[in-house]
Amino acid sequence: MLTVSSTHQDFLQDLNGRIAIMHSSQIDRLNDLSYAMALGKVTLLNLDPVIDVISHLYSSRGRPAADPRMLIRSLILMYHFQETSIQLWHDRLEYDFLLRVLCGISGRNPAVGTYYSLMDRLYLWDISVNILPAGKNNKPKKAKKPKGKPGRKPKNSASPPDSDIDQSGTPNPTRKGEKMNLNPPGATTSLAIQAQMGEIDPERSIRILQALFKEIAVEPSIAMGLIDPGNLILSGDGTAVYVHANNRGHHLLEYTGTEKFDTLRRYSDPDASIGFDSDKGDYYFGFTGYFNVVHNSDKNIDLPIHFMIESAREHDSTISIKAINQVRHLYPNINITHLCLDSASDNEATFQLCENWSINPVIDLNKRRGKGTEKGSVTISSTGKPICKSGEEMYCTGFDKTHNAYKYRCPYVMKRIPECSHRDECSKGTYGLSVYLKCNSARERAMQKHGTKEWKTVYNNRTSCERVNNRCLNDYGLHKTKTRTQRRISFVTFLVCVNIHTDAWLKEEKAANN
Repeated sequence: MLTVSSTHQDFLQDLNGRIAIMHSSQIDRLNDLSYAMALGKVTLLNLDPVIDVISHLYSSRGRPAADPRMLIRSLILMYHFQETSIQLWHDRLEYDFLLRVLCGISGRNPAVGTYYSLMDRLYLWDISVNILPAGKNNKPKKAKKPKGKPGRKPKNSASPPDSDIDQSGTPNPTRKGEKMNLNPPGATTSLAIQAQMGEIDPERSIRILQALFKEIAVEPSIAMGLIDPGNLILSGDGTAVYVHANNRGHHLLEYTGTEKFDTLRRYSDPDASIGFDSDKGDYYFGFTGYFNVVHNSDKNIDLPIHFMIESAREHDSTISIKAINQVRHLYPNINITHLCLDSASDNEATFQLCENWSINPVIDLNKRRGKGTEKGSVTISSTGKPICKSGEEMYCTGFDKTHNAYKYRCPYVMKRIPECSHRDECSKGTYGLSVYLKCNSARERAMQKHGTKEWKTVYNNRTSCERVNNRCLNDYGLHKTKTRTQRRISFVTFLVCVNIHTDAWLKEEKAANN
């Protein structure tokens, strides 16, 4: 049963009263940078919206539960002080009076199990079965080479349509820069159709954490002017989240001498799986963390507004579609003008979805799509732009309504190159060669702006994802935490993202005071 009557103002009043009667040694500790920042964070962080979001998760009768706001505040400070163990944090609170005051703990120190109970309550996922078949986490098997002569398709083989082929990865990556892609043909198209029809998983386990993050972190950042909801350039990227557990599991001693001893294992993290870290060029055991980030160029601040923890086997091309769909449902009043993604999302389904939602896709080119095709005297590159005989990209003069196509002119005539050996071969006139290209797909239409100065300026915002990933994994210790299972790693990610927002609030407050 949840019985909470105090407010954030009551907490601040009690906090100031307890600080006023502290011993001078404790006051001196508050002058330390880390403790001063912790005081600033708990002062600015209003956790009153937590009650409205999670009150329905508690029974209307029974024993009164610990205040969830106090538990969340304590865990947020735990990661602020770079402590990743709840047990060690609990032990630290036992003897540190100042930390208990900052957390709002006035009575008995909450037990370790109280924190874990809150994590399990908010994630809305039944505890996973940890006894599973051996070999569950084996690496993807290498595809067998097709039989027959080289360069010739095997008999009775059928290939999927070009629109359904996802060329943004390989099932068996071996070096840096490659991504593991186990998507079946048409996976991105199917997800995009569901998103376009307004379908979203309302029962997804992480939805409570995402709603909490919106209310206590993102909405206050919007109110402070750190995020512009009317003109939002959204960037998305995934990162490898390692789990410090044995991917092979452990033998069950109670099954010694039976068939189950060789066929079953006990896994400390049954939710984790084998993925490929493209940054390190090696396989890992864990999850994929996906963040949607906003960059404020005026204040030089990067803020996550949405996070997901997905299977390590899932490719960014499908996660990005789920993520943008969830962002639009979570923030219906936000106007997303541009969506910056890496080459993993270079597929027709993502471009078409953005076009239908009036979002400008700024997506990097996937070099695995091929070199291009021949069309007359010019070559059409993989970006959909014409390349003349000299190997230079022709100059786009804009959209011609008469021909209902984009018009391209000779780069030599438009003074984009100093000289051309094929000048007389292409055209004898002074106007030079001109080409009209009709764009029949959303990707071709979007690729007309690829590589332009405007495109590069907007795409530079995507580096904010890398900075947020670094803050989550390294600054706040998501890589070194011993936390396991998807529900608890999702909760830790929630705590880390809230800390990133509170850091931005302190930075903005300091700038305003100066």
